Amino acid sequence: MNNADFWASIKAIIADGFTSEGLHNLDQYAELFINGRLVYKRFSPAEQHGCAAGGTTHVVASLLAGAETAADRDAAPDGNDFKREQQRGAQQAVCIERWARAVGCWTDSVDDSLPKMGFELRNPRNWTYSTPDIYLSDMHDENVLQSPSGTIFVVDCDIRINTPELRAGGTRTLTTEVELL
Repeated sequence: MNNADFWASIKAIIADGFTSEGLHNLDQYAELFINGRLVYKRFSPAEQHGCAAGGTTHVVASLLAGAETAADRDAAPDGNDFKREQQRGAQQAVCIERWARAVGCWTDSVDDSLPKMGFELRNPRNWTYSTPDIYLSDMHDENVLQSPSGTIFVVDCDIRINTPELRAGGTRTLTTEVELL
C-alpha cells in the first residue's frame, strides 16, 4: 500500500460511516503505527513515539485528523490561512466525533468526568480545569474521549504544570535546578 492508497482507505472508512470493517482497518493501521511499521511523516520521531504511547485511541484520532488535513504543499495560497484552519479544525472535530461515537469512546459531558479525577472547573469560558499540580484548558467535549472502562483520552488541549502565576490554585514551582547523584 502506498501513501495515496492509505489516505484513500482512511477517507473511504470515513465516507462509509465507520462500518465494522472500517473500524477493524483503523485498528490495524493503529497497530502498524504503534509497532513502528507505519511512519506518519508529519510527526517527528519523538512525536510519533508519544502518539503511539497514547495507544490505539490516540493513534486513530490522529490519523483521522490527518485525513482532514492537507499537506503543507497542497494548501491553497488564498491569504486566509486562519479561516481555512478553522474550517479544517471543524471538519476534524466532526470526523473524530463520528468515529468516537461508533466505537463508544465519546463523552457528552467532560464536566461530569474531570471532577471524578480531582479537577476543579476554573473558567467555563475557555474550559479550564485544574488540580494543584495540573492546569488544563480547552477541555470541552470535542477534545476529550473516554473509553468504556472510563479512561480519559485528551485529543487537544493546553496542559501545563499548575503554577501560582496561572491563578488556578496551582502550587507548583518551575525550576531549572538539577542534582547529579
